[in-house]
Amino acid sequence: MAGAPQIAYKTAIEFLERGIARMPNEWRILQQAGQIYLVDLKSDNPIEDRAWKERGAMLLERAVRQPGAPKKLATLAAHIRTSMGQHERARENLREMLALATTKEERDKFAKRLADLSATSADALAYEYEINQAQTERQWKAALPQVPLADSLLLRGAPEPTLDPASLATASAHQAAMPPLPPLYWEAAP
Repeated sequence: MAGAPQIAYKTAIEFLERGIARMPNEWRILQQAGQIYLVDLKSDNPIEDRAWKERGAMLLERAVRQPGAPKKLATLAAHIRTSMGQHERARENLREMLALATTKEERDKFAKRLADLSATSADALAYEYEINQAQTERQWKAALPQVPLADSLLLRGAPEPTLDPASLATASAHQAAMPPLPPLYWEAAP
């Protein structure tokens, strides 16, 4: 699709991608680039359009894992993955966000969205989370009760089952296997 708006969006993406290269953990840049890829960039080439959607979803998933990022990005990313037919990927990301939720409201929201994508009820998912949390607390109290929970995890490592914290804000196996994006082509102005 030709036109001035598309050229402007492609230019914005070039600047945002440079920003991502310089500040890979700045959620605002990741979010803005993800939204442009998902909403604004349009192509008559279905391969290019799919690559842009994939890149946009990946950037939103990465943004939500950064400190200070709004957690609602996780449900948006899950919706995008679902619309692309990537149901298991959407469930995997929501399970991760459920495990990282810090408030009951966040936990309930992610559990409900995950239940919508799964054949499991939100209550069962929340219960599973609470069981895992109780197991972690029991292991903590047995091993290092005099040390705060977060510090004890640093000192002795997190108990199983757990997520690998090093992989949270980095590319996953899905992202590593993703083909590179097609280059952005400049269109000559009339």
